[in-house]
Amino acid sequence: MRDLTPVPSVFEPVPPTHVHADGRRTWWLTEQISVTIYPETHPHPFGYVVVRDRSHQRLDSRCLQVRDAAEVYLTPPRPDVA
Repeated sequence: MRDLTPVPSVFEPVPPTHVHADGRRTWWLTEQISVTIYPETHPHPFGYVVVRDRSHQRLDSRCLQVRDAAEVYLTPPRPDVA
């Protein structure tokens, strides 16, 4: 079983589960879901975040602007639509 990222107390920074040689940082949230943050030095001009969910074949995504940020929602498709 893969080691999962420890659960923090409120607002406590959590160290990544794995730091890659190229600077990427990965947190395993569950056995199926991980979040990887690419460093600012990555070839993409602003870096980026990758969320992997191995429990579903496909996820629907939606991005909303809220106040001074963006929220991204990833959800499995509804059974009546799939």
